[in-house]
Amino acid sequence: MGRYEDALADFNRAIEIDENNAYAIANRGVTYLQIGRDQEASAEFNRALEITNRRIEENAGDFWAIADRGRTYRLMGRFEEAIADFRRALDIDPNNAVVQTELEKAQQGIRQ
Repeated sequence: MGRYEDALADFNRAIEIDENNAYAIANRGVTYLQIGRDQEASAEFNRALEITNRRIEENAGDFWAIADRGRTYRLMGRFEEAIADFRRALDIDPNNAVVQTELEKAQQGIRQ
């Protein structure tokens, strides 16, 4: 079994350091999903989306904001939106292996 409480503590510390760390917030949401705290997970995913949307509004070419938003969409099962963001991120950095892997995961999600 996973060490979910330890993971939550680590994500909480990361978010205390940077309350706008959308990646840590989304990962905390994943942890909440894994322990059956679905409402908290949903709230975290929505918070991560708010942060990444704001970052993209401030800088439309913010590669990591676009990639983070795509990942959050994928985690929420919103695969079409995830794919669009991953493709947009890859337009900025075509050789980014992390985003290429995320794109493949989103495409698999659609096929399932």
